[in-house]
Amino acid sequence: MDVMLDHETYLGAAQILIFTLDMAENGIEEYMYRLRELPDYRKTLSIVVTDSKPSDLLALEPENEASAGFAIASTLRKLSKDGAAYEISTAEILDNLSSQYQCFVMPSFNIVGDNIALTDYVVIHHDQAVGLIPLEESNGLM
Repeated sequence: MDVMLDHETYLGAAQILIFTLDMAENGIEEYMYRLRELPDYRKTLSIVVTDSKPSDLLALEPENEASAGFAIASTLRKLSKDGAAYEISTAEILDNLSSQYQCFVMPSFNIVGDNIALTDYVVIHHDQAVGLIPLEESNGLM
């Protein structure tokens, strides 16, 4: 849906960017470099992946949060702070893409029942998703 706005959109308050698994499998490098050039986005923006249909994910109405995006961001922040999840930012992904090793993981949030949950980690090699690490097998990842 196209919407005409009277004012410029402020993107500096964005906390999370959600890639679909399909996009991650096809490559994120071009998008990440384009994102780097947009001064409105914070480089501390957290990046996650979802295998859920974006429209289904965004249609969920979490109990304690204003939106699915806020629910993912707060869950990831809390789990990461407690040492129970790995969080990766735009700046870290850009660093990884420019290094010679270019292999990293991104958390994957999906619909589980009527909720959004961290379900696994997507393994990125160079700039493409090449596999998944189920949450129950991710012990020691942090």
